[in-house]
Parts: sequence; C-alpha cells; structure tokens
Amino acid sequence: MTKSLLPILAGFFLLAGCARNYTIVKTSGEHVTAHGKPKYANGYYYYTDATGHKTRVFASRVREIAPANMVSDPAAGFQTK
Repeated sequence: MTKSLLPILAGFFLLAGCARNYTIVKTSGEHVTAHGKPKYANGYYYYTDATGHKTRVFASRVREIAPANMVSDPAAGFQTK
C-alpha cells in the first residue's frame, strides 16, 4: 500500500506545481492574472486570463511577469523589522 502511495503523491505534487497562476504587471500599474506562464512571440505576450479568454499584451507595456505569490509591490517601499 505505501509503495504505491508514494509515487502517486509525488506525481500529484509535481503536477500541482505546473499549473500556477502568474501576475502580469503593466507599466500603467495594472495587475492582470494569467492562468499558466505567458508565452512571448513576435513582440507580444500571449496568455489565458482568469476568465479563460486567450489574450495578448504588447511586450513594451509589461513591467513584470511573476508567479502570483512573488509579485513585488512598488508602493510598499522598504520594510523594517
């Protein structure tokens, strides 16, 4: 039982890491949530938005693309302890 459970759990954790949401921060400050990592081609970033529509954004309009939990907030400033 435990021998078959370990590979199943390992596969689950590997697959769960692949389907992550990314946040695209535009130069205007707007945050857009994308399902999966955006793809770059011909000067545009192509992505699937939160509603499931395939969309693109011009690359010069993008300031940052990062996983949703790692996006920096430029308004936060320095944090002291």
